[in-house]
Amino acid sequence: MNNIKELRTEMVEVFTQLKAEKIETKRAHELSNAAGKILGTVAAQLKYALQRGEMPNIDFLNVEETEPYVVGEHNFAYIQKQVEEIEEIEKDDEEDVAADTPT
Repeated sequence: MNNIKELRTEMVEVFTQLKAEKIETKRAHELSNAAGKILGTVAAQLKYALQRGEMPNIDFLNVEETEPYVVGEHNFAYIQKQVEEIEEIEKDDEEDVAADTPT
């Protein structure tokens, strides 16, 4: 996978396979966890840029969309919201891993 759209497509495929019982739950969890780690690195890069007041150019996110992206002050709030959502997903993944880890 080379970008966020491809990651999303692959994760939808994992979900579809899991739902159809064509992939083991453990394997799907591992793939989901790895995807979360990838998104975590993007979130960290976005956070850093936001702290510096910059609009980063992240190749992983640079994909053509059907709607144009308008750069402006409101976009920082939007990006911050996206970062928070990614952090929440990461937190849930970490809790899932902790719950699955034998003590």
